[in-house]
Amino acid sequence: MINIDAHNHVRGKSIYLDDIQELQGTLYALPFDATVAHAKIKSLNLEAALHRKGIVTILTAKDIPGENQIGGILPDEPLFADGEVHFRGQVIALIIGTSEHHCRQAAKLIEVVYEELPVITDAREAQKQDKLIIPPEVSSWGIPQKHGRNVTIFLKEEPM
Repeated sequence: MINIDAHNHVRGKSIYLDDIQELQGTLYALPFDATVAHAKIKSLNLEAALHRKGIVTILTAKDIPGENQIGGILPDEPLFADGEVHFRGQVIALIIGTSEHHCRQAAKLIEVVYEELPVITDAREAQKQDKLIIPPEVSSWGIPQKHGRNVTIFLKEEPM
């Protein structure tokens, strides 16, 4: 694969994001994420953070007008946790402010009350407990035929 900027890299003339002057009025976004691995969100208090100097708004799942979903192939990943978190670091809110510093200070003021739930790290156990995040998908492409000790070959089904 050819690097289109290799010539500038070796000459020290490549322009990186930090080299670009910030435009006046640029806003910053800071994800506010879960500190627990699995829990119900009992309450989320943004009031103190919203009134912090330099904070424009704080977005949550309630602010999404459409579906709260960013799963690329399957609809299996919400943009913002909504009522329950499924992993530590899952984004609950997005703080928008006039500087990174203001956003970080506001994040310290957000209050979350969790009801921690058991952490399940095995898919088989999750299935036993009916705790899969999305239902399993089953694909079938033919009639399985056993060949040898551990090999299964799928033969094309004959039309009826």
